[in-house]
Amino acid sequence: RLWQVADEESLAVPIRAKYAGMHALSIIKSGHDVEAAVETLQRNGMPSFSAAPELYECLVTTTLGRNRDSENVDLSAYLRLVSKTKMLLISQETTILDLDKNTAKFE
Repeated sequence: RLWQVADEESLAVPIRAKYAGMHALSIIKSGHDVEAAVETLQRNGMPSFSAAPELYECLVTTTLGRNRDSENVDLSAYLRLVSKTKMLLISQETTILDLDKNTAKFE
């Protein structure tokens, strides 16, 4: 229903991306399919890192933090998810890494 209203109201891309980010973060935090969150962001846009740092952190740690052996994850599905996540992050303009303070973060 959210995306139907967004289409009807012709929401601007940054606003649509904001809601997509909130929805994706909710999906990830609730333990649901991370791929659904990534697809939501692909279809509706991704907010900037400065607007949604928690989304970026959850997306990366949830995707890359999976253990294929302990979670019985299908390797091809996992690699597809990693690839989709990587392309989503690469597509953002905010991909300059700041390696100060021993942490990588997007700026």
